Amino acid sequence: MVPPIIMLILYPDLGNAAIIVLIVLVLLLASGVNYLYMLYTGLIGIIGSVLAIFGINAFGRYFLPEYVLSRFAVFRNPFIDEYGDGYQMIHGYYALFNGGLFGRGLGNSIQKKGFLQFAHTDYAFAIVVEELGLIVAILILGALFYMVIRILLIGIRSKDSFNSIMCIGISSLFLLSIFINLGGITGIIPLTGITFPFISQGGSSLMMFSICVGFALNISADEKKKAMFRVQNAEE
Repeated sequence: MVPPIIMLILYPDLGNAAIIVLIVLVLLLASGVNYLYMLYTGLIGIIGSVLAIFGINAFGRYFLPEYVLSRFAVFRNPFIDEYGDGYQMIHGYYALFNGGLFGRGLGNSIQKKGFLQFAHTDYAFAIVVEELGLIVAILILGALFYMVIRILLIGIRSKDSFNSIMCIGISSLFLLSIFINLGGITGIIPLTGITFPFISQGGSSLMMFSICVGFALNISADEKKKAMFRVQNAEE
């Protein structure tokens, strides 16, 4: 696990590195690792996070890329640098605010016309809210959460430990991607560049999420076949 994370950080791609770490922790918990080990790991993670925050504030300029430092600096209050590093976040807020309940209409976004540089990637969901409104955005989130719950249930009901852990990992990937992207565009956390599933533009992102859904559907079909065989054997 460590070498890929180091490579992602050096690339640098801190958002994906964070997702990998969190998914690994979820999979360790799901695989039956002793809860005391997980508790100790969690405490170490909390202490490490606090130290990392202080370290970034004090020494970050010596070892972190400039774009990472700027995101940490402006996410708490982007208006302190309205025409600089906070520009994208502010116009993301405008997109969310302008949408209202019912939106401005499909294709009528103002912010994507030269204001939001990353309207098709990081802020794609903000444009959805601006054009289609809060109600449609909630419906989209509801559909995604329903899919995640179904994938999670497939894993919970599976008798095969590999299939179970695979589904739990897939559902964790979807949830983390959704929450990290939404957290970035709403200013809860620094923007990481993590795409929103099936909404943000990006061939590799779309392919990855599609493959994950395909794996889940294959596992579901496999579990149904195994259940049918068990019923047939019981009848015989």
